Amino acid sequence: MKGIFTIDTTHFTFVVSASVTAGDRDRQGKRGILNNSSERLFAELLGENYLKGFVFHSPRHGNKLEYEAGDVVLWIRTQIIVFEIMWRDFNLSKSSSTKSFLKAIGEKRKQLEKDYNLFSTVPEQIKMKNEIGELVSEFSKQNFYHDNFSGVIIIDSEQKLEKLNYLTYKKTLESEFPISIFTKSDFLFLISEADTIPDLTYYLHDRFDFLKMVFENNFNLFLNTDSEIEKNLIAFYKMNDYQFPIDKWEASEDKNFWNGYSTTFAYKIKRRDEENAESFIVDQIIDVLRNNNEPNNSSILHASELAMFTRRSRAGKLSKKIADALKKLLEHKKLRYFAIYNQTTECWLLFYFQYGGNDDSFNQSVQYYTKLKLFYEMNHNNYHYSVFGYGFRKSNVETGNTFDQVFLCIEDATNYKELNIQELKNANVLFGNISINEVMEFPD
Repeated sequence: MKGIFTIDTTHFTFVVSASVTAGDRDRQGKRGILNNSSERLFAELLGENYLKGFVFHSPRHGNKLEYEAGDVVLWIRTQIIVFEIMWRDFNLSKSSSTKSFLKAIGEKRKQLEKDYNLFSTVPEQIKMKNEIGELVSEFSKQNFYHDNFSGVIIIDSEQKLEKLNYLTYKKTLESEFPISIFTKSDFLFLISEADTIPDLTYYLHDRFDFLKMVFENNFNLFLNTDSEIEKNLIAFYKMNDYQFPIDKWEASEDKNFWNGYSTTFAYKIKRRDEENAESFIVDQIIDVLRNNNEPNNSSILHASELAMFTRRSRAGKLSKKIADALKKLLEHKKLRYFAIYNQTTECWLLFYFQYGGNDDSFNQSVQYYTKLKLFYEMNHNNYHYSVFGYGFRKSNVETGNTFDQVFLCIEDATNYKELNIQELKNANVLFGNISINEVMEFPD
């Protein structure tokens, strides 16, 4: 991940408001036992693409942590993707049949169903440790949301595979939650087009619903692992604004949507990729927050709130405003602030940037602006949720850092039964004229 700014995470001061830690939403756990090398490498791969703080290898449960809750898990708040990995030793004979190996897909499907039941009921603690070595929490019922759970079977084999079994594949489509089957190479391609957990979650759910409608008439495409079906599916999905229109699918004889996507959309893809590259500043901020998390602060919540933005949401106003504000910090601009709405969580995020000043006054200002943004929304829009405050201060003593202090806070609507009239007047001066834009892959 290429950085846009120099952020030295070892030297700046990291402060979290005490009010943020009121909940025990992120408690400590222990590391599970590592399994085979394929799982280990796959977890590292996901860590590179989805930020290591949200990747978990072999989470464990049971009184003695003797049971595994998935081979690898991606988890941000209510979005959970559980991977079960099939690994074929490359030292096996290249001429031997892969049919017996592929029978394991049925076992992996059953295992994903067990994983689903485990996460949905949480009868006992699930210990989580992420790829940055942090003991994160035990999973709890409030984290589970049926519509955000997905299961993925990864087939890791260097040998050419025979066709997948029709009945085995069909059973995955009868599951009560999305189950997808990918070869490792197909999945590696997919994450070049869906490189955030929300993007992948939405795609897996839409893909699952679509396959249930078209599998019977196109099963050879899905059973043949050499058909490049995943390239064509993601191309079809993005060409049609995150939808799988049945009529257009049936109208195509060869289903070769990737060719049209990579040629007809070439200019749009180039422009989108340039915008997406700028959005990695948001990923940097997420990484900073996760890498500086302490057991009793809420940086996990603040990082997760940012991570719930899709790539195109990050590439819109959010990344541009953050980049511009940090640039102004380097130019010694005294104050910059803005608020942005997260359509996924329905929370507001208040960003506050300050050059100079002292720690205490800066912390108080971030908390105050966050509260005023909450008051504005409560008064004008009958708002009942939370506003997350993100404060960044650069010292007037040059340190070489883009910023030297981070302050995080959360203001919840449930904490305020009545609004202070003077503070509400101040809020009306500071905030207003908010527009929420539709997120599109290729806006006009």
